[in-house]
Order: sequence, then C-alpha cells, then structure tokens
Amino acid sequence: MVEASGAAVAYLGIDVGKLSHSACAIDAGGEVVFRADLENRPDDIDRLLERAGASALVVV
Repeated sequence: MVEASGAAVAYLGIDVGKLSHSACAIDAGGEVVFRADLENRPDDIDRLLERAGASALVVV
C-alpha cells in the first residue's frame, strides 16, 4: 500500500476483484490521499477501512 499524506479521507473507492482489490482515497477537495492494491483477505480489508477512517464514504 502507498502511504497516506495525512489528509482526511472523504471518499474511499474500492474496485473489487475475485483475488485482489484496488482502492483510491480522496479528500474533500478531490485530491488523492492514497492508492492501494490489496489481496482479498479480511485483515487487509479491515486495515484499509481503518486507514480511511470512520467518516469516509465508501463506494464499492
């Protein structure tokens, strides 16, 4: 995963695949906060959601 810039994540988009997923987080101004590729494992998904924060709107 790519490190976050420290900005608050407003939206987290996740492209779901069978074996892996790709995610992109953006702030309220539309700037990319981080991009991530992750395997389809519960722990990886949990870490992604935790990193985005509770206030992020998640779009799958």
